[in-house]
Amino acid sequence: MNNQKSFITLVLRLALVSTPALVWFVWQLSLPLNQYTFRAWEALVVHGDYWNGNFFPNQRLDSTEMGDLGPYTEDSVPKRTRWETDQDGYRNSNDSCQEPEGIVIGDSTAAGASLSQDETLTALLSKGRCVRSFAGSNFRFDVEHAYNLGYRPKWILISVGDYVALPLAQIVDRFRAADVKPGSESVIPFPRLLTAYSRIRKNPYWNFRESHGLHSALFRSFTPPDEFMGTYPFGTQPRQLFDEASAFRQPDSWSDEELEEIVLSLDRFGGELQKLGSRLYLSLMPRKNILYPKLSGEAPGRFGERFPEFLEKVRNRRGSLRFEYVNTIRAFKDHFERTGQFLHQSDDTHWNPLGVSLVVSEVEKRLEQDAAAVGSPRNGDQ
Repeated sequence: MNNQKSFITLVLRLALVSTPALVWFVWQLSLPLNQYTFRAWEALVVHGDYWNGNFFPNQRLDSTEMGDLGPYTEDSVPKRTRWETDQDGYRNSNDSCQEPEGIVIGDSTAAGASLSQDETLTALLSKGRCVRSFAGSNFRFDVEHAYNLGYRPKWILISVGDYVALPLAQIVDRFRAADVKPGSESVIPFPRLLTAYSRIRKNPYWNFRESHGLHSALFRSFTPPDEFMGTYPFGTQPRQLFDEASAFRQPDSWSDEELEEIVLSLDRFGGELQKLGSRLYLSLMPRKNILYPKLSGEAPGRFGERFPEFLEKVRNRRGSLRFEYVNTIRAFKDHFERTGQFLHQSDDTHWNPLGVSLVVSEVEKRLEQDAAAVGSPRNGDQ
């Protein structure tokens, strides 16, 4: 009898201690995904190996975002954005086509950071083609995953910042067509349960509290995201901000050996994709302080043109390469020098809608040229 009373007492004590924590976690789960952040990009990123994709699956989020160069400062420019993710955890609308002609992979620019859903690279390409995004929160993509889910694209476009080209070469060099196992992967079976678990694991409240303190975190918990935006001072005139030029190595500083490594790794990757019936296209993203040297205070450079020049030398030496390069760097340079129009967000390192449109135009030109060269009609024209 005494043992039974002791057990009941222990259970009651444990319940008394654990109830506040349980209530806290349930409360946090009830808050919007973007309760502690002003960017859907940060709100939807999932850390861990519990997902097929890089973001929470089956989500639709309307949010007010700020650029990555000036959060919480007068340099921020609030903008309304919509984020939608598909069942695989990638940024595609739920009504997106299911048998894509092409797949877009890459880093935050490819996924559309600071852009609304209909302004993204994939969305604009999809206006005339069936294209799906497999771009994530960084450039560590897994093309094998797309094939294992059953997708069979005719082409794959890699869009990444120029400074990640060296690690990109090491990543794609590990891909082998023989490792692809069609149908071996499937959609996440219980997305709601896994979403809830990952949201607890991510601890957005603690991340916010670490940066802004206890008082601000508690206040933030009770204030809707858009209402909380009004508590920060925002400037009325956008400013062109720049990251430090020395933070990343520029293509003009790469050695010939490093350039050779990049080109040959991409060539091997392109060869493996050819075995699967896909063609590889690469586009390196021009950075703000390269495009606008007068505003950034940097000495005028060559706009990252050393890579395409070296690529053509290797192509001529070897006779051919098994991938194509879309020179958006030169296109950005020519457009800015001709019009003076900015192609990046004023408070962000990412493209603005005009910049994305320019990239899409260059990609379309190359796809049309290649289709004409082989005499193959586009999807939908057959």
